[in-house]
Amino acid sequence: MSDALSIASDLGFSVSLSPPPPSLPSSHADDDLIRVLRELTTVQRKIADLQVQLQGRKLIVCERKHLEVSTTLASSPFFNY
Repeated sequence: MSDALSIASDLGFSVSLSPPPPSLPSSHADDDLIRVLRELTTVQRKIADLQVQLQGRKLIVCERKHLEVSTTLASSPFFNY
């Protein structure tokens, strides 16, 4: 359960760090929660990686458009430096 709380905290959820009552044994539900939180963390990392790639591609497209406009202007007979 401490693993699940740690992962949830890393994901930005507010969690209570008080220890569980000793009479409650660890259950299969705890294991499922840990598995789901780990999968969620993995998916969030993949989404973040994709966002970085998308931003990089947008930057490349903008730079190409800028270069194209600059080249067009520079070759124009009406534009003198």
